[in-house]
This record gives sequence, C-alpha cells and structure tokens, in this order.
Amino acid sequence: MKPRPFKSLLIPFTEQIKAWRRSGATWQEVVDKLAALGCKTYPSAVCRFIGRVNRRPYPRGAEPQSQSVQPVPAQQHAKKEGEKPLDYVERIDPYKIM
Repeated sequence: MKPRPFKSLLIPFTEQIKAWRRSGATWQEVVDKLAALGCKTYPSAVCRFIGRVNRRPYPRGAEPQSQSVQPVPAQQHAKKEGEKPLDYVERIDPYKIM
C-alpha cells in the first residue's frame, strides 16, 4: 500500500502558528486565534500537527531535491620512515609532562 501525502487544514497557517508559539502563546490561545480566522480545531490537534511538521516539513513526494555531497576522506598524518607509533604520539603532543 502506497502512503498518501499529508493533508491538513492547518497547512496554510503553519508559519503563523509557529510565530504565535514563539511569542509565548499557549495551545489554547493558538486555537482561539485560529477560530477567529475561521479554522476550528483542538489544542491537541494543533500540537500534533506542529510536531509532525517539525519532523517532516514537506509532504511525501514534495521534498526538495538535495544536492549529493561527496564524503571527504580523512587525511592521513605523515609518519616518518621507521618511526614507532609511540614516537609519533610523543612528537605531536607538545604539552606532555616529562
């Protein structure tokens, strides 16, 4: 079964809800403000909606394509010929107490 895209009546109000929450409004105050705009809902529904948006901000299939980034290999430290690993550590640790 193919998952269907996320649908919600709150999608047009997403940025406004986030702004109200950042300004310190409670979920009930957010619901009251949404009701004044003609969108009736419950505080728990708005809370779940914002949680879902924070986890996955785009509907399935509508995510922007990201550019692939090639991993950069870790650089190898140059070791002097014939040097033991302990000598190598002593050479790079200038604060070693002797």
